[in-house]
Amino acid sequence: GSEVNGERLPVRWSCFANGGVGIGGRITLAPEIVFQRQGPTQQLIYGTDVLCLLGKKPSYLDEARPVSLGLGVFNRLNDAIIAHLLVQWSAYGIGIAYDIGASGFDRYVQHRNAVEVALRYTVLRSPVGHR
Repeated sequence: GSEVNGERLPVRWSCFANGGVGIGGRITLAPEIVFQRQGPTQQLIYGTDVLCLLGKKPSYLDEARPVSLGLGVFNRLNDAIIAHLLVQWSAYGIGIAYDIGASGFDRYVQHRNAVEVALRYTVLRSPVGHR
């Protein structure tokens, strides 16, 4: 672990997996699951994006960089529902998520939901896939 303000924090472990299943050539279902644990605290987030390829579908020999637009719904187990919007261009993506509290803890934070913005770069990807 590490130390913050003289207090030792436990190591945070994270595991992430995603995939893609093409439907009809322009639509991809992209399920994801994330598990994180730090000391006694853990969270599980799972759900799927539905990606739609915009423009021409690239081939193996094509230099085109595909652009996809995605909408998704995720669940943070026993805590929140997450709406997700994603724009994916080649290996780059930008997303915005909105957490809607769905747990008993919600009453302590006065029903404040959260907005999250993410940038990502995908290292391993299919040459013709959306991700």
